[in-house]
Amino acid sequence: MTTPTICYQTDDAGRYLHEVEAYPFPMEDRLNVPFQAVQVAPPAIPEGHLARWVSPLPPVAADYDTVGDWVIEEIPAPPAEPDEPAEEESPAQA
Repeated sequence: MTTPTICYQTDDAGRYLHEVEAYPFPMEDRLNVPFQAVQVAPPAIPEGHLARWVSPLPPVAADYDTVGDWVIEEIPAPPAEPDEPAEEESPAQA
């Protein structure tokens, strides 16, 4: 059995998700890399940040998995929830 190569799965925006294994095609001299996965390991990701793969190539291009760079970005804070308006007492209730 062939030893797998570790690749790094990304989502549609190029954000790193998790490691994934890739195996060579049985009759070819190339690696069967999963769609949108890359062979370049992401750098260390500091707390509160994420790694995003940026490539000039579309994900369907043959060299997408090796042509590009990892960019470290801060995870945006979730939007603040609007304050609920205070309930005012109507003159009829007074």
